[in-house]
Amino acid sequence: KENSLAELEKFALDNPESPVKAAIDLALRDALLGALEDAKKAQALSALDKFAEAHPTSKLVEAEIKAARTTLMKQVLANFTDNYAAKGDELVAFFEKLLKHLAEHGPRVEVRFHRIVPDSVERADTAVSRDKYFIKSMLPSQYFDDARSAEREEAIYGHLAERFSKAFNSEALSLAHGKHLASSDKIPDKPDVPTLFISHSTNMGHGIRNVKPNGTFVGVGFVFKATFVIPGEEQSLETKYSTWKPPDLLKLRKGKLTIANVYLTMAESAFSSFDERVVKWLFRN
Repeated sequence: KENSLAELEKFALDNPESPVKAAIDLALRDALLGALEDAKKAQALSALDKFAEAHPTSKLVEAEIKAARTTLMKQVLANFTDNYAAKGDELVAFFEKLLKHLAEHGPRVEVRFHRIVPDSVERADTAVSRDKYFIKSMLPSQYFDDARSAEREEAIYGHLAERFSKAFNSEALSLAHGKHLASSDKIPDKPDVPTLFISHSTNMGHGIRNVKPNGTFVGVGFVFKATFVIPGEEQSLETKYSTWKPPDLLKLRKGKLTIANVYLTMAESAFSSFDERVVKWLFRN
């Protein structure tokens, strides 16, 4: 008589073994569907979440809630593909699956970095340190350690986060900087949430002798790989980038570079190029 959803829910919860439970559920479902239509008018995933949280009997319309979330995600996908996505059918197909997953499991997507330290780094340090003119600033590994790598990774993450925040409402997709992977770790085949894994390594070459300043320097080969994975999905997105950076000994001899900057400029150039590449891989200009 009162046409009150709250009263219907209270009655249903107070009488779980009622002989007219089927009739109660039918009346309750009709009332829930009406309230769901009001929630859908907000055109927001949060409104659907609040509806489900507010009504303990919302499982009676679980399929309709899921369908409403899927409809909203299709609008999110259309906005992304029309206004932000880089070109490519593979990219669109992947994000369609990604948004479908997020509609069911929540908006969190992680970016996790994997710094790989190959054996050539230790060999390079040894070769450089054996030079009779060796000084501490010549040791190449210190310019690619965890602290400096974390700064470079944070810059890449910041640019990705900026682009993702423009393309997606945080209710639909919320990017987070996930836990770092150690060099000995393997990238998980089945992450807990959709994850963009970014690995990078510094493969150091043989020593090159220099005069004024006297010492040994090495070139560095940078290898990057980005893999975007959705839990439970075989399809993933992948891009790679590699570059070789020799030490600029001419500028060093002319005093235009410090010993530290021989390596820091290598890293800046390589990481900046990959940064630009990985953003353009996912987003148009």
